Amino acid sequence: MKPRPYYRARAPLRISLCGGGTDVSPYPEEHGGMVLSATINQYAYVSLRPRRDSRLTLASLDYDTVAKYDHPRRVRIDGQLDLIKAVVQALKVRGGTDLWTHSDAPPGSGLGSSSTMVVALIGCISAWQGRPLAGYDVAELAYRIERKDLGLAGGRQDQYAATFGGINFIEFHRDATVVNPATWGTRASRRASSNGRPSPIARGGPRWWTPSTGSRPRRWR
Repeated sequence: MKPRPYYRARAPLRISLCGGGTDVSPYPEEHGGMVLSATINQYAYVSLRPRRDSRLTLASLDYDTVAKYDHPRRVRIDGQLDLIKAVVQALKVRGGTDLWTHSDAPPGSGLGSSSTMVVALIGCISAWQGRPLAGYDVAELAYRIERKDLGLAGGRQDQYAATFGGINFIEFHRDATVVNPATWGTRASRRASSNGRPSPIARGGPRWWTPSTGSRPRRWR
């Protein structure tokens, strides 16, 4: 019997350089908001292994917490692993799967870890479903899941930073969000790397790998 493949994704955490708070409603709708943010070489990770039955296993390696269901339709938001559950519901997962998450930074770190995890989850699950989403669609879906489906307070900066990666000037308008890459930051980061100095800036956005085989994930290094 062939080994079951793994689908894996990661998305970068971010630091906010200026403008934080202007992305939180109702400020951008009333006045327009803007932030300058940079993603760093710390990440949120997701691993997914499809099952041959309908069972669903959700696990956080950081909190050593596991939730198991006979079928994805039985998932309920109950205060345990709600970020993962909300993405499963939003993407209408119907097949059985085992799903693991891990982050280089805990929630509350100020690095956008929760939103970054949602972006990585969307990327991994949608790739498994064969329906990958475009950048703006990923960011807006992540925002909807956190702010509307789960009712969590916050703005739009984290979802867009994790989705697009690098240094970005992000504009928040009443009806649209616009991401403007800062090319000067990218050039500086590349020069540091070429000179043998490690760059703290993660130039790329999220990445998903599909499929691969291997042992059950423990910690990504």
